[in-house]
Amino acid sequence: MKKNTFGSIFLILLFSFFSINVYANPTLKTSKALRFGIAPFMTPMALIKRMSPLRDYLREQLNMPVNIVTARTGNEFNKRTLSGQYDFILTNPFFAIKALDSGKFNLIAIHQKKISGLFIVPENSQINSLEDLAGKKLGAPDKAGLLGKVVTPLIKNSGIDPNNLPEIIHNANHNAGISSLRVGKVDAALIVNFMESHIKESGFKIRTIDKTEPLPGMAVLVDKKSVNIETKDAVQQAIFKLSKTDKGREILKKIKMPAFVEGTIDELEPVRKYLSKQ
Repeated sequence: MKKNTFGSIFLILLFSFFSINVYANPTLKTSKALRFGIAPFMTPMALIKRMSPLRDYLREQLNMPVNIVTARTGNEFNKRTLSGQYDFILTNPFFAIKALDSGKFNLIAIHQKKISGLFIVPENSQINSLEDLAGKKLGAPDKAGLLGKVVTPLIKNSGIDPNNLPEIIHNANHNAGISSLRVGKVDAALIVNFMESHIKESGFKIRTIDKTEPLPGMAVLVDKKSVNIETKDAVQQAIFKLSKTDKGREILKKIKMPAFVEGTIDELEPVRKYLSKQ
């Protein structure tokens, strides 16, 4: 009986050893699953579905497990990031600045193209300008994100009567804001421009009545403590490679995002003025 028990334990340990190392990249010398945190610009399930081609690509390129992790709200995601729960993240430029200021992260890539916030209405709406939003309801992203910070100062400086500003209703993510617009809970919504194709694919017909100034795109940061230099470099090169191959460009098309390039904190600085906005 003891011999059989010892044999079973030995087989389990042997199987575990080979199961772990089947993912190991000999250049990275690690079998640890990387935690890829993505800011919740969509609901968790929709976000994971949309970004899964990028996750699968990274698994293949790094030859190691990569898991997508997110949170239900921007504030929750930000807190988890700063507490070290993610190895590398894809986030908006507003939080990227805060994370870099903490000294805990390295910036490895940013979107090649700038983003814009789009003020959208249903196609048959009578609203044609920001001024037409006076006294109405405007859906906006989470206050923890860049567009959630931008919306209030933009509306206050839009020329709308200060005594009749629209009510700004912040949503947990862009999906929630779009749904509110679709069912008439709000009269207009502010969304990031890379969500526009997602809306059109859903069959919801919209018009853009205005947009923000061009703003820095999303950024990829790595945690200095949990990610070694070899892994950081491997992740960075895999992300840069997306725009250089047909397969990579197809993945960017599937996740509906622009290519990534090497960036510096200076390119994110234009959003710093919004850090104190509430």
